[in-house]
Amino acid sequence: MEYEVPHASIAQLRHEVEEIGNTIDSLKSQLVELEAQREAILDKLSSVVYPVNSLPPEVLGRIFGAAASLTPAKAVNSLLLRITSVCRHWRDVAIVDPALWTILSYIPGPHGEQDQLFNYFVARSRGLPISFNLDGLAKVYYQPSFFGSCSQWKDATITLPSGAAFDVKSLDEVAALNLPQLEAITLSQVWVHIYASENYYQTFSNAPLLHTVSVSFSHLLPWLGFPLQQLRKLTIQNHSMSEDIRVLLCQLSSIEDLSIGPIDIPQIDNHGVELEEKLTLQSLTTLSLFGQGSSMILLRARLPRLSKLHLSDLHRFDVTTLTHPGTLRALTNLASLTITLKHERDRSQAALLLSPDVDLPLQHLTITLAPLWRETENNVVDMFSSPDFLPDLESLTLIVPVFISIMIRPFMLGINARVANTVSRGVHHKMKLKKFIVDVQKSPYALSDEESQELHTLQRKLEQMGDSMEGL
Repeated sequence: MEYEVPHASIAQLRHEVEEIGNTIDSLKSQLVELEAQREAILDKLSSVVYPVNSLPPEVLGRIFGAAASLTPAKAVNSLLLRITSVCRHWRDVAIVDPALWTILSYIPGPHGEQDQLFNYFVARSRGLPISFNLDGLAKVYYQPSFFGSCSQWKDATITLPSGAAFDVKSLDEVAALNLPQLEAITLSQVWVHIYASENYYQTFSNAPLLHTVSVSFSHLLPWLGFPLQQLRKLTIQNHSMSEDIRVLLCQLSSIEDLSIGPIDIPQIDNHGVELEEKLTLQSLTTLSLFGQGSSMILLRARLPRLSKLHLSDLHRFDVTTLTHPGTLRALTNLASLTITLKHERDRSQAALLLSPDVDLPLQHLTITLAPLWRETENNVVDMFSSPDFLPDLESLTLIVPVFISIMIRPFMLGINARVANTVSRGVHHKMKLKKFIVDVQKSPYALSDEESQELHTLQRKLEQMGDSMEGL
């Protein structure tokens, strides 16, 4: 049997429901007002407790930007998340500033999953040029989520773990990336799977502003279509084949700064000079040779404008090349030489000490030290004691790394003898060496009191001779 509600009761219930609804609406309105009041009070309180929040938004945004620029690429995304999680004010300031989102890192998952967070961050950059970093975990395949942002890349770094590879077959869908703003790119620890039937790719060919490239291996340059003719700075980090380098040099018509790692030693004659006509790199001003065989560049090319040379981790072949009469003398504009000794068998310094071209026009010499053999110590004393050795030298800088003992005495003995020999000739006004700098990276107190005193005395002596030369 159904219970029948009187019409009067139905009307009453509807009225009550309406009143309850009105009360809920009123309470909701009050809740919104109270929440707004609370946020306003919290903002005021935050400005008192945290004075940084009283800064104008544009200043706070610059602080966020500075933090991002000083953060390692791998950690930038985490930093941006932390900034936007502190409070609503910080989040609002960060999100409306597109410049903050121009340093970004793409971090794929352990099985190659796409980085969804990256897409949100790119959108917040609002089309501004970005610094892109890819830190891969395995083979990198074509993923629209990171190549899709390439039109905004201003500089890019792609890093793979040791042993991983960039599979060119993954680029089948990519003819040439659109890279209208790209100026610099680094492919670190990256190599390419090469297939016999594959043609060269044009992946990085459409980059009209690209001028700086750093790659793990030289074969990446032709295989990925880099525009070699327009490059001004090139670094090849690891081992190269001599034939690859020979072909490469012919295309670097605009190169100004070149760094080369180890090279397979080519077939040479008994004098260490290749029987091949040299090409001219007219624009090259800075050259770094790192590793066995890298000195072959000096056999391949004429470098009329070279002014800065950096040598490191060289071997006997390189000493033979560099000490061949005329090799260094041909560098007529060479003003600065940097030698970085990696270990006690590093022959980079021998290339200078044993060269017959002792009257090079060098003005600045910097040496990062490693343990020296006794024979080398004696050569240092003998060479630096002669006023005819590097007669135009104005400054000598010794860098003592944290991992070796202090080994500056041979240099001090040589320079002291140089001063004495110059004065004894009655031509002290021709002594151009004014600065002898010792940078002890582990501690300035690593020198003994006696060595420190001798060093300061020698430095003052050089300064006085420099002043007397200027007065003549």
